[in-house]
Amino acid sequence: MQYAIVTPYYKESVGLLQRCIASVQHQTIQVDQLLIADGHAQDWIDFRAERYLRLDHPHGNYGNTPRGIGLMLAFTEQYNGIGVLDADNWLEANHVEVCVLNFNSVSKLGKVDYVIAKRHLRRPDETTIETQDEPTAEHVDTNCFFFLPDFYHIVQYFEPCPKRIHRFSAASSIKPCITAACNLRFATSPQSTTTAIGYRCIGPMVKRRLKEPNP
Repeated sequence: MQYAIVTPYYKESVGLLQRCIASVQHQTIQVDQLLIADGHAQDWIDFRAERYLRLDHPHGNYGNTPRGIGLMLAFTEQYNGIGVLDADNWLEANHVEVCVLNFNSVSKLGKVDYVIAKRHLRRPDETTIETQDEPTAEHVDTNCFFFLPDFYHIVQYFEPCPKRIHRFSAASSIKPCITAACNLRFATSPQSTTTAIGYRCIGPMVKRRLKEPNP
């Protein structure tokens, strides 16, 4: 079995990118990471990433274009499962393994198109923000998706969209509607401190969640 994580990046710092890459390399099962530079390639990544694409200019759509290209590449190469990870976030070490185990368990009861993982909201210093995340029925962040082969034919509807709503598409606010329209089925990965995405919260997000001052 082969699994992949697709990571678009723009102008993230070396430190953030190193943390992201290391979290994929340290997964408890073998995972390939497809990094796609959205017009601002960093040469040092040539020596850290096995799969690396450079787009010649930025697209200004919250990573949707590089993410979509990475997903299409992974789909056509027929990976058995594909996750998405923004460059400023990171995975717990057993994230992919838990998604696969969850799929294997639930798929015995019927068709499963993707897994929704949990995320832990983190401050820039990586401390956890103790707050309830949005209900899955209302919002699923892009980083929380782990796609399975029965889903791959739907990808064309997920990333391309008018530029004026790219911000909402990247935040996955419209994706539950597509899921319902296409009659997709999903499994939810259990909440745990060791089976989740570390989601970096900055600026207005921290202020909105905890009424804390912006870092």
